[in-house]
Amino acid sequence: MKIELDSWEIEKAIEEYVEKHHNLKVNLQDQELPPLLEVQMYEHKKDKNGKNVLNFSKPIGNERHCVEIVQESWISFYID
Repeated sequence: MKIELDSWEIEKAIEEYVEKHHNLKVNLQDQELPPLLEVQMYEHKKDKNGKNVLNFSKPIGNERHCVEIVQESWISFYID
């Protein structure tokens, strides 16, 4: 099953997390900068079928890609 969260749902989830785990009530809409999604980059390797897959034991230094979570952003993932 595919789950998709839009930017509003992402922001609300972050606000709830911060309140629950850090005891801070925030409104991300009031912040100067939007939240960032940072992704660590990894080297690739071939799996047993010859398909390129990420090698999580070999990060590429401190190379990260950042994307602002702004209106018109989505995160999707699949659940078995």
